[in-house]
Amino acid sequence: NAVVKKAVEPAYNFYGIQPQKVSDKILLMAGLLVFYVFYTIMWGYAIFFVFEGLGLSMKKAKHKH
Repeated sequence: NAVVKKAVEPAYNFYGIQPQKVSDKILLMAGLLVFYVFYTIMWGYAIFFVFEGLGLSMKKAKHKH
């Protein structure tokens, strides 16, 4: 029975961290979300420019008759 309880439990709080409401830290959460989106877009542009530097492009293929 103890094995089943441990296996089903999704995570164990080793440090005893108390749960907090997201609404209490809304500015931090909004800032992290904006940072994440900005960081992801910058990575996308970095990959795009690396491919462009290698001579690869995302142009539409010529239409074959």
